[in-house]
Amino acid sequence: MDALIRGLAIAGGFVLLLAASRKVGHPHALADTLGRVGVPTPWASVVAAWVPYLEVAAAMVIVVAVGHPIGAIPAMVVGVALIGVGSRGLGSASPIPCSCFSAHSSHPLGWRQLGMGAGFLIVGLLGPSTVEQTSAVGSVASLAGAAMGVAVFNVASLLRPLLLARDERLATGG
Repeated sequence: MDALIRGLAIAGGFVLLLAASRKVGHPHALADTLGRVGVPTPWASVVAAWVPYLEVAAAMVIVVAVGHPIGAIPAMVVGVALIGVGSRGLGSASPIPCSCFSAHSSHPLGWRQLGMGAGFLIVGLLGPSTVEQTSAVGSVASLAGAAMGVAVFNVASLLRPLLLARDERLATGG
């Protein structure tokens, strides 16, 4: 059980860091989604501007403090928030676009958020009772690994259009 909870915490940290890295320069998509969920317009913009930074802070605490009650708090808050927006998406008369990773995803709010929310709740609820405390070096190494994964993923995402354009240019003889 220790490995499962620790793995969920690291995966959750990765997802939060990736989401934050994608939203930080483009809060307008999140503000639009928050407005569709029912957050009043002036508040949606303020919340959207701060969410990426809160996601980074939550990722750090969840990964570094997995198994400690302090790590459980942000995990449960993120879990409840994701379940709330997922439920709102499923209950909406028309699909609400997800802006979890900045640009609207092709999937509306719904089952994915419920699943991620459940994962965060498991980490928050079971972590303090089942995970042995890790040394600070091990916790920081886990967080650094998640951050490196996000960096590689983002670089690959940036290079993909360039490589596709090069392949198209080569295919047309240009």
